[in-house]
Amino acid sequence: MASGTVSSSSSSGGGSSSVSNSGGGSKTSSTDTGSKKTAQTKSEQPAATPTFTKDGITLTAEAKTRETSNAPDMGALAAALGEQPPTWKDQLGTQTMQKGADGESVTALQSALNEKLGLSLDTDGKFGRDTLSAVKDFQQQNGLTVDGIVGKDTRAALLAEKKEAEPAKPLDANQYALLNEQLGKGTLQKGSDDKDAVTTLQNALNDRGAQLGVDGLFGNKTKQAVESFQRENGLPVNGKFDDATRAALLGPEPPKTREQLQDEEAARRMEASQPKQDDLIFGDKLTAEEQQKVRDVAASLGADPNDLMAVMAAETGGTFDPAERAGKNGAVGLIQFTNTAITEMNKGLPRDQQLTKASLEQMSFTEQMDHVQSYLQTMMDRYNGPANPDRGDLYAAVFSPALVDNSDTARIYGGNSREYLANKSLDTNRDGFITRNELTARADEWYERGLEVMV
Repeated sequence: MASGTVSSSSSSGGGSSSVSNSGGGSKTSSTDTGSKKTAQTKSEQPAATPTFTKDGITLTAEAKTRETSNAPDMGALAAALGEQPPTWKDQLGTQTMQKGADGESVTALQSALNEKLGLSLDTDGKFGRDTLSAVKDFQQQNGLTVDGIVGKDTRAALLAEKKEAEPAKPLDANQYALLNEQLGKGTLQKGSDDKDAVTTLQNALNDRGAQLGVDGLFGNKTKQAVESFQRENGLPVNGKFDDATRAALLGPEPPKTREQLQDEEAARRMEASQPKQDDLIFGDKLTAEEQQKVRDVAASLGADPNDLMAVMAAETGGTFDPAERAGKNGAVGLIQFTNTAITEMNKGLPRDQQLTKASLEQMSFTEQMDHVQSYLQTMMDRYNGPANPDRGDLYAAVFSPALVDNSDTARIYGGNSREYLANKSLDTNRDGFITRNELTARADEWYERGLEVMV
């Protein structure tokens, strides 16, 4: 230890003395004047900074003061010696802690909770209500027993190094679209029953550092992982996978690929080409009353009115004339009623209401549509037609009812039969047979023609 110096001097009057004490920074002058004594304290000029050497290391004045006062600052001493100061991990200890505990280990616990949970607890070494609440929050977030007691498991979780996930790579346009679709629509939260969407969410959170079991169940651990993700991304922490959390998880939407742009354009054109809800293909050929009749009949059959229009267009060559004839003695009407079809419709009708080709061709459009409805419904019921028939089903019921419930490749006519020869143009692949899909193709063709006229 460096030694101090002592000096003394006398002044006139003989009653004063000056003493400088080692280690002191001031001197006191006392003067007697009779029975009254006065004292004055004067600050000395600062002396040169003293040095203190320990193990060859020169310490700061503060360190020297602490050394000489027997109250060393271990952090400052360690720093001066080039050592790392102790951290909360060094001071956490091994003893169980709970409410009411105090001391260095509790201070370390409070520092740990501040770091792990982003809190600002007072590091006062007192295990009080706020520290208890923080311990329980930490236990809940880490799947531990929530009892507020810092035992072996809670201490181990505090000391465990968080596994830092590599920053998620930005999604390309296809990945972005797929992930957004698989996450479903709306908010996911505890108890959500969309297992596919929750499974996707769990996998996405694991890619970003979570350690969840992927089971499609949105329970406490998934909620805690969502809360952790929200906290890390500066979002409101509510444990719900809402729109803001979805946006943070997906990242900025990337530019669309050429293929996506092409698909969108194709979809736009397709939508533009489709008839609007109240539009009918070839609607310009019918009056408003006739158009409504088509809608009513289609609704009773569970069919799209434009599919019914396409079938009638194919049968009448686009005229929609109830008197349309296939030759002098051929089929007649909107769906070309044959003698066989007329015989079928006459079953159960009174004699004075029996139908003939002549009576059908004399009917108005709306009158004949009643018989179109009756015939198609009868054929659908008899041959197990679907509840919502499409163009192929409707045309099969008109052309060959037995094929209503058959596959598209089922054969209708073939060989040199009269029916095949009369409809040979339908055999587009020239294999000697007319199949249901070849029949449907004719109705499809008229449907497309109707769309072109509308657009």
